[in-house]
Order: sequence, then structure tokens, then C-alpha cells
Amino acid sequence: MRVKFTHNKFRIVAAALTCLIFLFQLPQMFFPAETSKTGEYSSTYTAAEAASSWEAVLNAQPDAAHEELLLMEQSFSALIRRPQTLEIRLRPVCPLENNELYALLYDPRGNILMQSVLPTDELSPYTGIQLEDVPHLKPGTEYRLVLSSRAPSEDFSPLALLDAAGADCIIHASTPFDEISLDFYVHGVQLHRTYFAYLLACALGSILLLLLEVTLKKRALRILSYLAVGGAVMLSSLEAVQLLQEAHIYTLPPLSFLLSCFIWGLMCCFFFAVSTRLSFAAAASSTIVIVLALANHYTYLLRHSILTPADLLAVGTAINVLDNYRLELSFPVIISLFILWLDIVSSFTLLRVQYYRRGLSKKRLLAGALCLFVSFLGVQPLRSRDFFLRNGLEPAMWDPETTQACNGFLVNFTAMYSFSRPSEPQGYSTQKVKQIAQQYPSDLSGDASGPNIIFIMNESWADFTRAGQLDTSEPVTPFIDSLAESGEAVYGNTVVPVVGAGTSCSEFEALTGASYFFGLSSNPYGFYTYPGMASSAENMKQLGYQSRAQHLMPAANWDRSSGFPRLGFEDFISLEDVEDVEIFRGLPTDAASYKELVHMFDAGNGPQYLFCITAQNHGGYDTGLAVNSQLEILSPAGSYPCAQEYLRLLQKTDAAFAELVNHFRAQPEPTIILMFGDHLPAVEEEFLNATLPENDIFALYTTPFILWANYDLGLDKSASEVTMSSNYLFSYLLETADLPMTGLQKMLRTLYTEYPVISVAGVLDRDGNYINAAAAADLPLIRDYSYMQYNYLVKHAKTASEFYQFHQ
Repeated sequence: MRVKFTHNKFRIVAAALTCLIFLFQLPQMFFPAETSKTGEYSSTYTAAEAASSWEAVLNAQPDAAHEELLLMEQSFSALIRRPQTLEIRLRPVCPLENNELYALLYDPRGNILMQSVLPTDELSPYTGIQLEDVPHLKPGTEYRLVLSSRAPSEDFSPLALLDAAGADCIIHASTPFDEISLDFYVHGVQLHRTYFAYLLACALGSILLLLLEVTLKKRALRILSYLAVGGAVMLSSLEAVQLLQEAHIYTLPPLSFLLSCFIWGLMCCFFFAVSTRLSFAAAASSTIVIVLALANHYTYLLRHSILTPADLLAVGTAINVLDNYRLELSFPVIISLFILWLDIVSSFTLLRVQYYRRGLSKKRLLAGALCLFVSFLGVQPLRSRDFFLRNGLEPAMWDPETTQACNGFLVNFTAMYSFSRPSEPQGYSTQKVKQIAQQYPSDLSGDASGPNIIFIMNESWADFTRAGQLDTSEPVTPFIDSLAESGEAVYGNTVVPVVGAGTSCSEFEALTGASYFFGLSSNPYGFYTYPGMASSAENMKQLGYQSRAQHLMPAANWDRSSGFPRLGFEDFISLEDVEDVEIFRGLPTDAASYKELVHMFDAGNGPQYLFCITAQNHGGYDTGLAVNSQLEILSPAGSYPCAQEYLRLLQKTDAAFAELVNHFRAQPEPTIILMFGDHLPAVEEEFLNATLPENDIFALYTTPFILWANYDLGLDKSASEVTMSSNYLFSYLLETADLPMTGLQKMLRTLYTEYPVISVAGVLDRDGNYINAAAAADLPLIRDYSYMQYNYLVKHAKTASEFYQFHQ
């Protein structure tokens, strides 16, 4: 073996940059430590204890008898050398004449190390005042914190007065109270040793590999080194993937670990075959798995759902919405990027294997063909649902943390690909489809004489008052509440298939009557739409309606630009088609969407079916721009800045909806408006836990809907808490409007009476009983539903096409 210092300028520069980046990232390895390790102290004094020393105070300083005075001392032993902040909380906060307290930090000799002013109106037992610019402390040394209502001076020393009076607390104020408590916290940071070790190892390893050139002369030694380095690159990349889930590879179940290695090896075989170089193959495989894991990491942070293979088809949508978020480089992200860099450096410096150099030979061609064959053969079981089901690796998108912890990201992501295309239901046949279609004959089409229908999916609209745990300083949706309370509208719950994001899934269910209960992809327009597809838009066209859609965001989002025409919408108005759109937080407001909706209605001819998707309340609720209201969260207790901004946005939603309803109140043409929420907002998890109903399996999937008309529908509007999954919404609209129905819509109305909720989280029957997915799949009505949906989405309704559309 020969080792020498490199003369390659590129490698030297890369090593220097690695060193600089390491030094730049080093401060990021420190994180806020628990106050139990840095210092937390609490003292409580009764009024009797405070008053008992007042005579001594008078003796020590006679002129204090007629002055307001509050003095409190907290002695503490320093635990850390460099505190970042000191936090002070006082209970109760006494009204003082000057409305200020002075915080004084004394060393053992009585010298003032730090002096700060505390406005008493900012002190509370829950949110204390943070004092910065804290001097260095000597661990183990006793210090004294004193709160004083008077500033220290040549004539007044708070510490000396306390010592002279022989007291820790002196109170002489007009406000009576039983006791007073002082809570004092020393905040500091500590080094994350695990992440620091990873960072140091990756940086040092990369620098050494870049600066040193290693040559192995013996062939056997080279082969062993290739196997060792290849295995190390594979394991390190898989560890980076696990770190992004705040776990390690040794926490994976053995089968998931072996399968993850197998998947990485298949990618390496494929890239080795097409590139002829093992270095490129290993580096490319590591890059792909780590980049996908990074995308999954940020996907979960931003929308509380995991990355799916179909999301890769919607990368343009992701780029468009990322403008509303701030992506932070957390510890796991930093370490995973350093591991990726080490893998790349290791691959290109140590894995010098290639099977094609100068000419074509049988051995080299055979090596490439063998690698391609191995990768092709190995992929086959990964494409089968049965493979993952047999091994207990079925992915569960509605429980991302659990399913990824069990399967690991790489295995779970691969499994989701096999589950993205619905498999043929057991017992499916064209004969079965024809028999079911005969039970639900479609009505005749013809010129419509029904009302205009406006179907609105409101971005992230949710109702957190259902469990009675939310209390705010101002009403959130006063107009919508008044419609529901007066009986002027039907107000209920919609169970949608996604949480925090995945708008297209909810709208696809609402527009087609399909259900994600049967394992559909999160990008339905990229997988399931086809020309001439029967949907709500196509059905309404058959009834003589104009079918048009509007969403004031880029038309390419979720492939709507191609998907909506396939669904039968005659026109699709997107952000590119409208000028002077009112923007708030970088997104079009609900008022702007409804303004364009009214413009579309006025420009239309004959009965109209309009579908509108709003965007105002899209995620990214940490902008601080929603200052149009003073709404504050009173309950649950805690700090929820994202939830507060979201609720303020809902006030704008309510006002915009009021304008829309009042506009159509004055219209002579009968019009029905149905608005529902596509999913819950991605706000603080603690807020969701505190406000959503407990022990409700569907709580995370439940959004409100409201149905209003400018004429008497003859409905029982006094009924409350009407609940249905979003696949029933359009058939419910047709029944409400007394319009004809297709066989599919009739089947959905029959299903609704028996099973009001068919959701990814399970099924709810008419008596309110929960049925899990496995048991529900065997129910006759739901099994028939699966046959008709498979025929509809996968077979393109080639059998019994009349079931999905009206008779001509």
C-alpha cells in the first residue's frame, strides 16, 4: 500500500472548503439545554414571612417606612460557565408606583455583575422575562439574584438592606396578598455529542481522503477494500436516511434493514451497468436515497405527511408552495449532508472499479449485462403488493411516524410505489361489474332546469370548536356560525383522506366519487384521469350545464392543467389567466377567488356548475402578517403563533364568504353553494391535540362543510353534525338540487345510508360503529364499490360505461 499527498488542486481546494464548512457549522452543534442541567430555582414566601422582618428594615434604613418597597433574593450555585439568558417569573405581580423592578446579579463579594429593568406588566408565572448579556459565571460558586423596586444608588443598596434585615424577602406595598413566588431559570446550551461525533468524523474523513492518495498493489487487498468501502458507503447513506427520522439503522427491524441494503444494492448495480464505474454507481445511489430522505423530512415538517412516489410527479407544485415556508438546517439535515459528501468523496477516491475501458470485450459486456439483469430481477418482487403484505411491510400513509419507524423510509417509500396503483379487487370480473350496474340504472340526461351549483373547496378550512376546547378573544367565523345557528344553512362534517396537505386527494374524491379507502395515489391527476372520464363536470355538461373550474394558483399544480380537461371542465381559470389578484401572505385571498367566481358566473350562459379552490389559508403560518385582527387564543393555554395566525386568516375567510352569500341572495336565479375544507391546517401539534375531540379516530381527517341556497330547499336544516366522507359530497349536492343521477351517484347515496364515512382511517356505519379497513373491505356494498371504482379508474370504465354517465 502506498500513501502520498495529492497535488491535485481541485482536491486541495475541496478539502479546504470542507474544513471551512465544518468550522462554520460547528456552532450549530450546540442546542438549548434543559434547565435542570443549567439551573432552575424557585422560592415562595408568605406575607407573614415578608412582614416579620419589617422592624429590622426600619432599624437598618429608617426612611424606608414611608416608601413602597419590594425586595426578594434568590441565592443559587452556578451550574454552567456561559449562560445565554436568565429568565425571571413572578407570581403574583404587584402593582408598583413606577411599574418597574430592577434585577440585580451579585457575586460572592457583593459586587453587581448585571443590572436590568423589568417592566412589571411583562412579568407572569407562565411567560417570564428573558435577560440577555449575562456575564460568565464560575460553576460551583454561589451568586445572588435580587429583585428590587428601587434602583441601587450610593444611598440605597438592596443587598445590604436584605442582609441588615436578616431576610430574603421584604415587602411594603399597598396591594395585599398571601404569598409571593419567584421562579428563576438559567438558560444555556450544550454540545450534541452524537451529532458532533458524526460531523467531525465526516469532515475529517473527507479531508483526509481528498488530501491523500492511496494505492493498493495487491489485487486481493484491492478487492477487499472495494467491498469494505462499498459496504461503508451503503451503511453510512442508510444511517443518514435514519438520522433524518431521528433514529439509527440499528433501530430498524432486521428484515427492513436487509431490504434497505438490498434496494441500495439494486440501484448500485443499475448505475454500475449504465456508467461502467463503481465510484459513480455508489455515489449516485447514496445521493438518491439521501435526497429522497431530505425531501421526506421537509415534507413531514411542512405538511405532517410523508413523501410518496407520486409526489415526485408534482415537484413543480412543491417548488411553487415552498415560497411560503422557511426551511431550516436542523442537526439531522446538516449531518446527512456531510455524510453524503463523505460518501461521494469515498466513492471517487477509493472505488476505482470499471468494467469498460478501451474496447468491447465479451467479459465487459457480460459484466454490464449481468448487472442489468440482477437489478431487473431484483426489482420484480418490489413491484408486488403481495411481497410487502406477506412480510408485514404494508405502508400506512395516515400514520406516517409509525409506518416509517417500522419499515424505514427507503422500504416504506418503495412499498408505496407498489400501492400507488390500485390492485384488482379479489373476485373482480366484468360480469360482476355488469350485474352491479344493472342494480343502479342511470337517469336520462337532458336540458337542465335545476339551480346553479357552486362547489367550493376552501384551503385548510377547519373547525376547532367541535370539542369545546377552543376559546378566543374574538369570534373566528361569526357569519358562518350565524348561518348554522339560524337554520339558514346545513352545517356538517366532511371526512377527507389527508391531513395537513394533499389538496388534490380531497378534491378528487369530491369531483369523482372515488375513495382513497381503496389505496389511491396522492397525485390522482397524474395517475387516474383519462380523456372522456365521467366526473361531476362531465355529468353536469350532459345535463346542459356549463362546467368550469377556478383556482388562482399556477395551473400546473398537481397536474390540474391536464387533469381538469380530462374530467370534463370546459374552462379552467388559473393564476395565469387573471390580472390584479389581491395577494396576502404571497397567496390569493378568498375574497379574490370569490370575486373571480362572481365574474365567471356573470359571464356564463344558462345553468352553471362552478368549482372553486381557494388558496388563502395555505400552510406557512409563521409570517406574522395576519395583523388584520386582534384575535388571541385564550384556551388552550400555551403559545401557538401558527394556530393564531391561521385563526386570523379564518376571519378573512368568513368575511369573504359573507360577501359571496350576500351577493347571491340578491340574484333571482336559484343557486346552491356548498363549501368544504380540504384538510386540517399544519399548525402546532400541541394545539391540534388540545382542541380536537379525544378518542376520535377521524378527528385529524374531519373538516366542516356548509350548504346554503338562495331559495327554500325543503331540507331539515335543524339537523346538526351531519357527517359524510368527501366522496359523497357531489351526490349529496345532486340530491339536494333534485337533479338526475348516474348509477354511480345512486350507488353512493345507497352507500351513504349504510356507511356515512368511508375513509383511509376506516369506515363508520349508520349507527356510529367503527369498522377497520380489513373488516370493511369484505362488506358486500363496499366490495361492490371497489369493483366499480377499479373499473372506473384502472379499466377506464370500458365495462358498463353507462353506469358512470347519463343515458342520452
